[in-house]
Amino acid sequence: MDHNNAWACWVGQQHPELVPFIMVDPRLMSGQALASYVQNRYEEGARGVKLLAIQTQHHGDDERLFAMYEYMQSINMPLFAMSGAGAVSPVTADSWGRPLRFAKVLDTFPRLKVVLAHALGGYNGSLGDALYLADRYEHIYYDTTVVTPKVAERPELAMKLAQLIRRVGAEHCCFGTNFPLHEFNHDRKRDIEITLGLPLLTDHEKWTILSHN
Repeated sequence: MDHNNAWACWVGQQHPELVPFIMVDPRLMSGQALASYVQNRYEEGARGVKLLAIQTQHHGDDERLFAMYEYMQSINMPLFAMSGAGAVSPVTADSWGRPLRFAKVLDTFPRLKVVLAHALGGYNGSLGDALYLADRYEHIYYDTTVVTPKVAERPELAMKLAQLIRRVGAEHCCFGTNFPLHEFNHDRKRDIEITLGLPLLTDHEKWTILSHN
């Protein structure tokens, strides 16, 4: 993980058009040590942190991450987290990536920008959580990864996606901030075309999602 993080920072230095996000695992390092690690990587070019809670088996509100969140808030570094249903914690009985587990984070760190991957499409039944958070917090964002390929396969979903974006606000939606997932989601040009072709939304809202947020 550390090797990959260092590589990502190096690539970002070579290609300033890319925005490197590093991965962390609170089972390996936590508290102030983790905050210091992120600070060191920030100085090397990291511009965000990615959480893969389903793989690393922790919730978003795991307090081992809070010192890191505090540092990230202080420098306006965004958090990007995989979210949705999946493997379940044997202790809490919640999915590791359940969006609602970020409510405490959003309360505690009111200036920390949190992007939840896939939640815009109710990834594996998490739409209720996504709407709950969107109604209560201004610093929560959702991305289109996994969502636009579904619209490509089923065009009748386009209106539902547009209505959902209107519900949470276009200014709270980010275009595909995760890498292309699954073999049917390799064409980013097609994903952009789907976003531009959504009904209901204005051109301004579409470009807000694609590049301005």
